[in-house]
Amino acid sequence: MKRFNTIFALSILGLVSLTACGEETKTVTDAAKDATGSVTDVAKDAAGKTTDAAGKAADAAKDTAGKTVDAAKDATGKTVDAAKDTAGKTTDAAKGAVDKAASMVGNLAGIKDGVLGMKDGVASTLTAVKAGDFTTAQTEATKLQTSWSKISETVEKQSGGNYKNH
Repeated sequence: MKRFNTIFALSILGLVSLTACGEETKTVTDAAKDATGSVTDVAKDAAGKTTDAAGKAADAAKDTAGKTVDAAKDATGKTVDAAKDTAGKTTDAAKGAVDKAASMVGNLAGIKDGVLGMKDGVASTLTAVKAGDFTTAQTEATKLQTSWSKISETVEKQSGGNYKNH
C-alpha cells in the first residue's frame, strides 16, 4: 500500500502542477490580450490625432490658397483699372491732338482760300489801274480789303507773336 500511496501522492502532485501550469498559461494569454488591446487603443488614438492634425493643416492650406487667390484677383483688378485709366488718358490726349491738327488744317485751308481770293483781287485791281478804270480799281481794292478781313484773325492766331497789325 505504501507503493499505492506514493503513486497516489505523485499523481495528485502532477495534477496540481498541471493545473498551476494551465493557470499560468491562461494568465499569460490574458495578459497578451490586454497588452494587444492597449497597443490597439494607443494606435487608434494616435491615428485619430494624426487625422485631426492633417485635417487642420488641409484647412489652413485651403484658407491660405483662398487668400492668395483673392489677393491675385485684387491685384489683377487694380492692374486692369490702371491700364484702362492710362488708355483713357492716352486716348483723350490723342483725340485732343487730332482735333488741334484738324483745326489747324481747317484754318490753313481757310487762309489758302482767302489768300487766293486776295491774289485775284490784287490782279483785278492792277488790271483796272493799268486800263485807267479807277472806279473798277476802287471796287476791286474794296474786295481785296474784305478778303483780308476774313482771314486776318486766323493769320494772327496762327502766327503767334510774329503778326503785327498795320
